[in-house]
Amino acid sequence: MGRAPKQPGVRIVNEQDVLAGMRGTQDKIADGITAFSGTMTFVYLHAAWFTVWIVCNEGVFGDGAIWDPFSSDCSP
Repeated sequence: MGRAPKQPGVRIVNEQDVLAGMRGTQDKIADGITAFSGTMTFVYLHAAWFTVWIVCNEGVFGDGAIWDPFSSDCSP
């Protein structure tokens, strides 16, 4: 009969923990940003921010509130 395939001699019990310990600061920051940007809180914050941006730049609160005026010298 044939021999059984060789099994690795080292087995990592908590592989996820070992890999998590190898991650650097940038990886952890990127994971945090990614986790937050996938939430509905992120969507609501962006919807509110862009609503405020549009309302202010339409001049609803006066000309002093317009911080990003539409350039009138753009021609099609």
